[in-house]
Amino acid sequence: MDRTRSALTVVAVVGLSLLARPDGDVVPDVGGVAAALTAGLAFGGFTVLTRASLADGRRRIDTIAVPFLIGGVLLLPVLLRGVAGLADPSALLRPPWLLVVVWLGVGATAAGYLLFVAGLRDVTAFVATTLVLAEPLTATLLGVLALDERLGPVAATGALLVAAALVLTARHPGTASRGSAG
Repeated sequence: MDRTRSALTVVAVVGLSLLARPDGDVVPDVGGVAAALTAGLAFGGFTVLTRASLADGRRRIDTIAVPFLIGGVLLLPVLLRGVAGLADPSALLRPPWLLVVVWLGVGATAAGYLLFVAGLRDVTAFVATTLVLAEPLTATLLGVLALDERLGPVAATGALLVAAALVLTARHPGTASRGSAG
């Protein structure tokens, strides 16, 4: 990774840290922070391995199906515990809950990841994982615009840093790498 990419990564991570920093007397939960960092590392690993699989000629669907099947099997105990804790587990099989479950599985997850993997064919894993930071930035903007949330000065600075890192990453020469395993 060149110095520009390293600097953009640092700017994006600092910005995201400031954006997610709780205001006032809120004390972050250490377990939650550890889980978030673990999820971020897992996503980065998924991105790099998927990019390498695509460069080796694997189909997009194959790069999604296997890891998500394994993840689904590993999460079955969590699902069963959650369903067992519901007052009426059959409610999940009735609209609108069934529509929510189908949307989360098919629309938000399967379609979203298939599109993400399709984009990995044309950019490096670095660019893909940096540009994914548009998601928390978009969520923040939606919260401000649609839900009348207020950003403090620290979070606003974080949002600006993430936005700057995204724009500079998109404009950085050499970020596209059609066909290479970046």
